[in-house]
Amino acid sequence: MSLTVNNIPGLDRRTLKHYGLDKTGVFASPKTHQILTDLEWSVEDNKLVFLNGGYGTGKTTIIRQLKNRMFDKAHFVHVKSLDDRKITMGMILTAIIKDTSTAKPRHDAESRARQVIRLLGQKVANEKNPVCLIIDNTPDRLHLNTLNALKLLREEDFAGISPLLSIIILSWPEFMSRIARRKDITHRGMEIRLDADSGWFVFKDRVKYLEDVFAHAITKEARKRIANLRFTPEDLNYFVTELMIKGMQAGYNVIDDKVIQPSLKETYEKLKEQYHDDISYAIIGKRSGHAASTVKLAIDEEPDRASTDVIRAAIYELADELNNGNDQRKTA
Repeated sequence: MSLTVNNIPGLDRRTLKHYGLDKTGVFASPKTHQILTDLEWSVEDNKLVFLNGGYGTGKTTIIRQLKNRMFDKAHFVHVKSLDDRKITMGMILTAIIKDTSTAKPRHDAESRARQVIRLLGQKVANEKNPVCLIIDNTPDRLHLNTLNALKLLREEDFAGISPLLSIIILSWPEFMSRIARRKDITHRGMEIRLDADSGWFVFKDRVKYLEDVFAHAITKEARKRIANLRFTPEDLNYFVTELMIKGMQAGYNVIDDKVIQPSLKETYEKLKEQYHDDISYAIIGKRSGHAASTVKLAIDEEPDRASTDVIRAAIYELADELNNGNDQRKTA
């Protein structure tokens, strides 16, 4: 199973053609397959799932793939707020009624809830067609009272059948922190995390993503440099788009180190963000054979000296070791 890149904002056909590409490619990884398989079983078994990840980690793309994968196996109802309003139970009930039938939603909340239970029951009992409710949850749009009402709705029964539907909530880490004490909810659900600690989109996946999606337009070494700087699919897409446009304007037809040219300071800070205890001026100095003060000067100012080239090589060498070692731990 693959993670398809359907659209990269800002990257037009003319730019792709300049780099010898007809279109962007498709990224596939074992972790993506595992997550999609877990979600498919959850839909079929009417589970409550929190698909948890920050901005740009791939939640929406995974759901799109799930819908394609289960096109003829389940009925999906997708609820999201396009403005700043909170997602209410009334919005959810109305969406279920409109997306699963031709019936007109009842006016009062209690009648509408009974209408939904009957419709869901008929889908499950008569049509043998599972219903999956997907809720797009930015951090502050789903109130805990609404989440509790959702839990109760899912646990209702129709003709002895319960639960009546599966629920997938596209959540953010902040939201999961808010509900951590609600054991009545969290113990009834499963959390799927899209972060490096869970083995999602680790360094080797980011490098492979760049290879699969952008192919020969990015050199092997450049892929590694970019993967050191950006950590999510969204960030990679935006960063590469900017590089391609800049490179095309400068007359380059491939993204290499000449086009990227990340500063040592940016590279160091990104590595420090990931591996705080494993990288420092002293550690780089020991590897490069220079004092920590010389390393700091090279990183901050990049003077045109032989020592700067040695320190740069040491940073990249250390980055490769840290990334490879971290990937082995996360995917073990």
